[in-house]
Amino acid sequence: MTKESQIPNASRSGHSVKNPVQKRSIQKKERIIASAFRLFKTMDYNSVSIRLIAREAGVSIGILYSYFANKQDIFFAARGLYRDEIYHRFLETIEKKIDVSDSLENAIVMVLETLDASICDFEIFHRQILLFSLSDASVAKNQMNLEKKYATAVSAVFFEKFKDKIAIANTAAVTYLLHRILKETVERLLFFPSEISKEEVFHEVSKMLADYLREQ
Repeated sequence: MTKESQIPNASRSGHSVKNPVQKRSIQKKERIIASAFRLFKTMDYNSVSIRLIAREAGVSIGILYSYFANKQDIFFAARGLYRDEIYHRFLETIEKKIDVSDSLENAIVMVLETLDASICDFEIFHRQILLFSLSDASVAKNQMNLEKKYATAVSAVFFEKFKDKIAIANTAAVTYLLHRILKETVERLLFFPSEISKEEVFHEVSKMLADYLREQ
């Protein structure tokens, strides 16, 4: 499971929670997070109660509250599983599905398709992340830092694979630009449907980015 810092909102209640050190306790906490993730990815946030999470995880409400301050705390812990899933999908696409002989355009289209499929598979969960980010600046900042970490890792793998075709350096600014363009493209098409086909947009974006990456 990805380790990430606590969201400030998750601890504002002052509720005392423990950080498990024993294997059994760690497994119990991870079971709660995994159970919550299964619920949050298929149900609206407001429809998921603490009682339901506890029942799904097979623990008492008291035990659950010994590990988490509130439902939002659990949600952000589950976000680590979501990001891990997307990250591994990207790695599989770049390392196994994309061939080094592929054009940059085709490779970028496959990355776009991977991101699109991932967000569609977890649309309910993804929407809730966006809602939290829009309503709380501290959540938005934490989300940006988390995305930066994953985007940097994915970008490094992509640049290494196509190092003979990419002319520009993989700087933090380049990673930020690529990440924002890919993410905004997919989210816009999913949440604000256009009369322009997804395939056409992906094709044009891939051409634009491929030309940018090949610039001397």
